[in-house]
Amino acid sequence: MASTPRLSVPPSAHQTTTTARAAPSTLEGSAIPLAQLRSQGRQELLELLQGARGRKALVLDTALRGLLAYIVPEGTKFLRQHGVVHLCRGLHSDLSFLGPDGREDEPDHVLYFVRPTLGNMRLVAAQIKKRNAQRSSSTGGRGGGGAMGRMGSGSGSGSNGSLGQPRYLLYFVPHKTFICEQALADEGVLDCFA
Repeated sequence: MASTPRLSVPPSAHQTTTTARAAPSTLEGSAIPLAQLRSQGRQELLELLQGARGRKALVLDTALRGLLAYIVPEGTKFLRQHGVVHLCRGLHSDLSFLGPDGREDEPDHVLYFVRPTLGNMRLVAAQIKKRNAQRSSSTGGRGGGGAMGRMGSGSGSGSNGSLGQPRYLLYFVPHKTFICEQALADEGVLDCFA
């Protein structure tokens, strides 16, 4: 009986395949300059965080969580090093800033990173309206007006109001649209970002 020839893989090719699967993925040498894109995104985020002096709360559109994890692989450690004391993952929750002791821990700035959709604008507006109403009722009607902030790619340097009300900053990813600005105006919160 004749034996069937067996296909054999040369050891070097087999080892290379096994090593490639076991090695962590890198961004070097790819057709798309992924390392450069990560570096650029990280630098832009760093500039935005440094532009808003003081303690910050980051409110992140859930669809952008993966993008944030991509440009900041070390996670919240990087954010904390640059003043982020609260990270809100999603627009569906209330803005509640409690410290480890359970007491209110108001940041100097609330930075929104959102995709430019009408649904997101409604959620952002609802959060700000509710937060301002809560602050107004807790201060007896004093200081319930809109906080000042920036919209778009500007920086938000400066201090917050004398009553400790945060400044709201809104950043659209990838870019802002007129219809989103109009939606915020229709909801009555555009002035919060002026």
